[in-house]
This record gives sequence, structure tokens and C-alpha cells, in this order.
Amino acid sequence: MMAEAQTILVAEDNPVERKLLMIRLSQMGYRVVTAGDGVEALERTRSQRPDLIVSDVLMPRLDGFRLCRTLRQDPELNEIPVVLTSSATIEEDDRLLALEMGASAYVVRTPDCLNIVEAIRASLEEGAPPPPAADHEFVAEMRHRFLREAAAEARLLLESVETGLDLAALRAQAHRWAGVGGTLDFAQISQRAYEIEGLCEQPLAEARDQLRVALTELLDLISDAARAHPRPEETPVEVVEALAGQRVALVGFPEEAGMLLARVLERGGAQPESLEAVEAPPGSPALATADLVILFLDPNGRGAGWNDPRALAGLGKPLLVVGARDALFRTGAVTRKYAGDFLLDPWSPEEALLRASRVLRQSRRADERTARAQPGAPVLVADDDPTVCALVSEALGNYGLPCRVARNAAETLELVRNLRPSLLVLDINLPDLDGFEVLMRLQREPLTRGLPVVLLSVRQQEADVLRGFALGASDYVVKPFGPLELVARVRRLLRG
Repeated sequence: MMAEAQTILVAEDNPVERKLLMIRLSQMGYRVVTAGDGVEALERTRSQRPDLIVSDVLMPRLDGFRLCRTLRQDPELNEIPVVLTSSATIEEDDRLLALEMGASAYVVRTPDCLNIVEAIRASLEEGAPPPPAADHEFVAEMRHRFLREAAAEARLLLESVETGLDLAALRAQAHRWAGVGGTLDFAQISQRAYEIEGLCEQPLAEARDQLRVALTELLDLISDAARAHPRPEETPVEVVEALAGQRVALVGFPEEAGMLLARVLERGGAQPESLEAVEAPPGSPALATADLVILFLDPNGRGAGWNDPRALAGLGKPLLVVGARDALFRTGAVTRKYAGDFLLDPWSPEEALLRASRVLRQSRRADERTARAQPGAPVLVADDDPTVCALVSEALGNYGLPCRVARNAAETLELVRNLRPSLLVLDINLPDLDGFEVLMRLQREPLTRGLPVVLLSVRQQEADVLRGFALGASDYVVKPFGPLELVARVRRLLRG
């Protein structure tokens, strides 16, 4: 008896593209249902319940991003995978936004539909990702970045109206503004961008004056939105929950640095107290009442008592170590062994809060953790750069940590499932899938959900760091990095 054909709903407002994809999927044996816009797609989904939805990002009435978000928030429909498509180049921020909305994949549409077909097969096999938790900090940061970048891009395009405007570039940019702007609830910006995209269909000589006016009005809308949505400075909820009411002892900090860190911790709800350098950790009454100790490693060698393993073993407190790279790696070997984490100087307030809260959370969860990796299992290094792989493998090998290497996401996922490594060092920018997508897939499987993951990234923005932690990363290291820094972070996680 033949199995019933799986149903694919194609949501696309362009009739030519809709017909092309319908023919291709029908030839592959799928039953195809079509919709001309997002609202119609939502109605047909509720009445016919397809096995998967392929949706263009930019559609009238309800764009693909918001269609995806609506489906993922509906308990009766949130198990339907959604593949989002775009005719334009996909920006990294847009891909992250698609994942945040709950999409299984976001791919560029090509004439052969190959990207879409591959995404459909993978998404049907893996199912829809878990409904995303509300990440207000991430969305607020995405709004800020969209407005900032759109303003800069619109100004450049407006200046080029008189000097040689590239209509194809403007059309592609307007397409993105319309789609992403609508998803981020900037309805007026989205509508004006949609109108600009339509003007790009005319010859430049005929549309020049209208484009000048439309781009000027768009800039005014962006400025109004930026004033109404200032960059968020609020501390993430998970950080506040970890730090609220906690007594934090700041040991050995120079006065100015100690005052700055104290203000940062107070912003997170903690109760900091600055102490002079304490030679023997258990010797201070202030440490006895502290919930967290943050130690500054003096580059001149003061506070040498903190390098006494007997003193540190008796501390009995979560410990975060702060210091310059040289101080940390040349004079702080013993301290690093007992530290829950460490923060390289110079540090940002956001990173200080993140690491302090993580040390506290790790300490609270220490008894709940279970070791999922097999004893002696190697560390898996996933990076498409052979130089980075060789550097990391050699550094870890020098400390008795065997390594295996994966050069892309598919190989990484296969080795994780079959090899059961003790830890994964994961580059975010892999050639086939990015590290965020790999993290999401690891979190879906019970056997890989507890795997410690250290992200390697050239990105230093707070939103990227928070995104990695929210998806299950245990730590992150920013490229370029020192091999000893990476080794120290890996060994700390393996001890945990």
C-alpha cells in the first residue's frame, strides 16, 4: 500500500514563482497547495493542515516572518515546519531573525529551486524546532540595528539619486526593508519601502523625482522610529534573576575599576562590596558572607596568596577571576584551576554581568549536572579554516586533550551523534549552516542536549553573545584568540 503524499503549502505572491515551485514539488511526489499572500496561507493552514509550509518573506497583508511567528505561537499549528525564502541575498541579521521567529530554514530562491528542495527534505525529516521563548532583548537589539543600518543605507542611496543610482541595488535593499521592517513592527517603514521597490520597476529618468521624495520620507520615518525605540540598556532578565540580592566581594581591584564594576553589578541587582587585596582567601570575614567572589589579578604580583591551592580549596565560594591576558596566564595558573570563569581585561559591562551571572548559575546547578560524554572522549573542533583547526588541536593536544576535526555543519552533527565527544569547539561561520543552527539542532536531541559547546566568533556584539547562550552555548571566545585562553575555557568546562 503506497504511503499518502505529504502536503506542502506554497505561500508566494508572485504567480510565476508560485507556479514554478508548485510544478517542481509536484514532480517530486508532493501534494501542493498554494496561497497568494500570508493571510490566505494562514487560512489554508488551519483548514488543510499541510505537512510543511514554504513561504516567501515579503508578501502582502502578512509577511513570511510574521506568518512564521503566528504559526509557532499557535499550539495547534506549531509543529508544522516553515521554510522561508527570499529572492535577494540573505543578510546574517535576517537569518537570525528567521530563526528567532521559529523558521526551520531561510534560503535564497534560485531558478532550479534546489535550495528550497534541500531545506524541505531536511525540515520534514527533523520536524519543526521547539517554539522559541520570547526573547525581548534580542528583538529590541534587532530593532535598533535595523534602524541604524537602514538609515545609513538610505542616506547613501539618496545621495546617489543624482550621481548614478543603481536601481537593482535599491530594489534589493527596499525588498529587505519592507520584509524585515514589517516583522519588527515598523509598519510605515515597511509600506514606504514596498512603494520604493515598485518605483524601481520604472526607468530611472522617470522615477528619479519620486525616488528622491520617497527616500527622504523613508529617512524621516526611520528617524521617528529611532526616537520612539531607543537602544535598550536594560540588563537581560536571566542575568537579573541570577544576580538579584547576591552579595559580591570585589577583591584587589584598583579604585576606579572597582567602582565601575560595582556600578555595573548594582545595575544587575547585586550587592557589591570592594575589598583590598586579601592574601589568604578564607581570612576575610567579608568573604564568609559573600555569594560570589570576583578577584582582580594584579599584574605586579600582589595578592600572591590566591595562588595557594590550599587556600583556594577552602574558599568554598563561586569565583570569577579578572585580569589582563598576561597576568591571567603567567601568574594565575592555580587561580584558574579553581575559578568558575574568568574575564579578560579590558572588559565591557555587558560581558562582566554575563560572566558573573553564569558563575552563580553554574554553582547552583553543579549538583544537578550529569556527565553525558563517555570517559576519555575527544574534543570535537568544528571550523572550516584548516589553520584554526590545527592551532586548536595542537593547543588542546599539548594538555592531553585528544581532538577530532569537522569542516562543516553536516560533518559536525554526524560526529557529535556517533563520536559522543566530551566538548564541541564550534565556529559560528560554517559554510553550510551557521553555529546557531547547529546549536539549535543539538538542543533538539536528548543525547546531544547536554554537550558543552564553546563558540568561536569574530562577532562581539552583545546580541550575538546572548543569542549563543540562549541557544545552549556554554562559553564563547572571540577571534582572534590566544590558544591558552581557549584551553583554559575548555578545561574549565570539562571539570564541570
